Amino acid sequence: FIRFQSSSHYCIWGLCDPQQYCCGDNVCCNEADFNSLLLTVIISGTGLLLLILCCICYYCISRQIYVSFIKKYFKINYVLMSNQCENKTNILKNQESVEDCIVSIEKTKTML
Repeated sequence: FIRFQSSSHYCIWGLCDPQQYCCGDNVCCNEADFNSLLLTVIISGTGLLLLILCCICYYCISRQIYVSFIKKYFKINYVLMSNQCENKTNILKNQESVEDCIVSIEKTKTML
């Protein structure tokens, strides 16, 4: 943190100019220096927040494009881990019911 000291006047004697304030060890500093530092911090903080927001948006959009590309061109389903167990049990149930149907159809064919 750098402070620009305009003079070595002491604050206790009231020798600071109207555009100065007391800083550090009873020394007069310019308000312009403080204001420029504050403005720099505000602009930098705003820029950093915008950069973070842009990165988040880019990440979300790229994930959506990537998932749709995989589904469309590679015929790969993108499934969350929590749904995989449910899907496996549903597939097993459907296969059993299909096997039952096939068996009953075969039995019907043999009976005819």
